[in-house]
Amino acid sequence: WEGLAAVGADIGRAAFTVHDEPTNMIEVAHRVAAYLYVESCGLCPPCKYGGGEVTAYLARLAAGVGDQRDVEALNQRVTTVADGRRCDIPLRMYKIVSSIMQAFPGDVRDAAHRQLTPVTPSTLEHIVDILGGVAIHGDTQARRRADWSTSSTPVELTRW
Repeated sequence: WEGLAAVGADIGRAAFTVHDEPTNMIEVAHRVAAYLYVESCGLCPPCKYGGGEVTAYLARLAAGVGDQRDVEALNQRVTTVADGRRCDIPLRMYKIVSSIMQAFPGDVRDAAHRQLTPVTPSTLEHIVDILGGVAIHGDTQARRRADWSTSSTPVELTRW
């Protein structure tokens, strides 16, 4: 904990993920934003609507259909997503998405020019078991709608 804090890492409630070198960091930003968007209670519009916009821009970039206009709109929207917040969810979205975009400018540039390998945007899932040293993930988060209800099939999270 102290070592991470010493290098400027803000790990909030001590949750973190580890990724290897070829990881598409735009997809990571999308997965985190989608998770936070779904978990938003919806009491503050900047969080729910702003979180939906941030998630949608990242989904376009991760899927290989975004462009520089999406990056510019994302950069502008992420700076206001925490305005008027009532909890830390939108602040986490701002910090995580903006820090990924700042730390991985090559991935942002490649996504804007459709040079990243497109991926189907996915969601963060919880680990339900570990079998033979391999984590088994659930699928609840992928089926959760923005209104907290759960669909029988995966849900595409966008504002539009």
